[in-house]
Amino acid sequence: MTTLPSSAMARIRTIARTMKYVIGTGLCLTATALVAVWGVPELTNAFVLSLNLTPDQVTLSNSAGAGGALIMLVPFSVLFLLLLRAFSLFRLYEQGEIFAASAIHQLRKIASGLISLAVLSPVTRTLLVLDLTLG
Repeated sequence: MTTLPSSAMARIRTIARTMKYVIGTGLCLTATALVAVWGVPELTNAFVLSLNLTPDQVTLSNSAGAGGALIMLVPFSVLFLLLLRAFSLFRLYEQGEIFAASAIHQLRKIASGLISLAVLSPVTRTLLVLDLTLG
C-alpha cells in the first residue's frame, strides 16, 4: 500500500475507475472491429484500400476473407490481452497498489505485449497482402 494523502488517493481511485470503463469499452470495440471488418463487405473493401491494394489486385473470396480474419486474429488477440493487462493495472491502482511489485509486473507485461505488437505488425500486413492477392 502507498502512503499518499487521502485526497490524492481519492483522485487516483477516480481516475483508475474511469480508465477501467474506457478500457472495457476498448475491449468491446476490439472484438466488434474484427468481426465488422471481415463481415461487412463495405468495411472489407475500405480495409483493403488501406493496405494500398487496388480492387483489381484483390480476390475477395470467402476463403480469402476467412484467411484474413484468421491472420488478423493474432494481433487482435495480443491487443485484447494488452487491454486486459491495462485493466488489471488500473484495478491495482484503484486498490491503492500504485508502487507495488504487482503493478510493476503488469507494466512489464504491457511493455512486452507492445513489443510483440510491433513485431507482429509487418508480419501481419505481409500475410494479409499475400492472402488477398493470391486468393
